[in-house]
Amino acid sequence: LVNAWHVPLEATNSSIVADGTRFQDCWTGPRVSGGSARFSNVTSINNQGDGLGVTGADSLELTHVSSYNQSVTRAVVDNLDARANGAEGMRAEWTNLNATGLSLVGNGAAGLLVIGGTSLRVNSVEADTNGREGISLQDVATAAIVSLAATGNGGSGVTVLGSTAGNMSGVVTNRNGAFGIQVLATAQLSIEGATLTNDALGALRVENTSRVVFEGSTVSTAADYGILV
Repeated sequence: LVNAWHVPLEATNSSIVADGTRFQDCWTGPRVSGGSARFSNVTSINNQGDGLGVTGADSLELTHVSSYNQSVTRAVVDNLDARANGAEGMRAEWTNLNATGLSLVGNGAAGLLVIGGTSLRVNSVEADTNGREGISLQDVATAAIVSLAATGNGGSGVTVLGSTAGNMSGVVTNRNGAFGIQVLATAQLSIEGATLTNDALGALRVENTSRVVFEGSTVSTAADYGILV
């Protein structure tokens, strides 16, 4: 247990392993910049700042990481249960991610916000009732999303902006405040086996994108447009 520290752990261009650690009531949770990090069975709870901050890490592996922070400026987390944070449930910048098992619920901004990086793969994600998008990817070169359920978010279930290539499979959206899936200024994207229902502005929006493959999917909406291209 690391309790009531200012910054309980800060690693810069280092290799760090944390297992079975709890960060609680600190000014911010652990922060990683550059290098590599492996977190297992870690809980970050009631910190005033980030639950877990990651910027520019070469390698990041997180398993059974939980974050329940109050009055959060931002929560930057992976493979976690992140609920009721003031900003993002998980935020990663210029970091290549391979994450499985994310529960991102009731955060003030996006459930997951990723900015930059050459590759992203997320699998088995629940993104519900977040203030903005369930998942928002910006300028991630190659992105893969597998088995996502995005329900009741304030923005779209998923927004992909500025990617070179990507694919989604098994995405389920329902009752999001904008579109089920938005694809903007992206070179190419494949969407397979999606179920997009009752999203406020429509199921799928595609804009300034060279090529989208949309197959084996189900669309149901009361909006004016099911698919807007």
